[in-house]
Amino acid sequence: MEPKARFALVLTLATLITRTAHAAPTPTSCWASIDVAENYVHGTITGKLQRGANDSARIDDGTKPFAFILRSGTPLPVKDGDVVTLTYACGGWGNRCDARLDNSLGHPIVIMVAFGSDALADGWESKPGRVLTRTQDPNQKKKSVRRTHELELTRGKLSVHAKAKSCTRIKDGKTSWLVTGEAVTWDGVRPPEGVDTKQYALIREP
Repeated sequence: MEPKARFALVLTLATLITRTAHAAPTPTSCWASIDVAENYVHGTITGKLQRGANDSARIDDGTKPFAFILRSGTPLPVKDGDVVTLTYACGGWGNRCDARLDNSLGHPIVIMVAFGSDALADGWESKPGRVLTRTQDPNQKKKSVRRTHELELTRGKLSVHAKAKSCTRIKDGKTSWLVTGEAVTWDGVRPPEGVDTKQYALIREP
């Protein structure tokens, strides 16, 4: 092998080894959710974030602090005292919330969808993907099957298939996202609580 070719091969291998050594492992959990008081249905608030014990958090806009519960399976790229904007829309059974927490530049820190709408998802669109499980309602003699799905998330040319209780990493230019989610649909007779749902979370990595 010529010296120049040998040098190029060594350089390529060294680059691959370095990239592999510095690649962060994908977390096992990357879900995130918020809970707000039932009298808050939708809104937007900007201010300094403060987090307390038992997942409590508040945003102080200089007038009246907005208190809420912020849970996540992996640390969020935000610190106490950072200026953030929380946009939320809640409703339905259990007062579930769709929400987005943005940093001071307007870039999403975390997108959380529990109510099922993509309206706050910063351009991401979701739909049920491959069926993962099928469960017949034991209280129903007729066909009444609860199906869980992968959740297909797309934005522009980006696409990812998210699964519940699993974390997937996707790159969007220089931005890296951690993604989890699922969809539930019903086939046949629906029980009273048998609604089709979509839930997902996208967490921006530092």
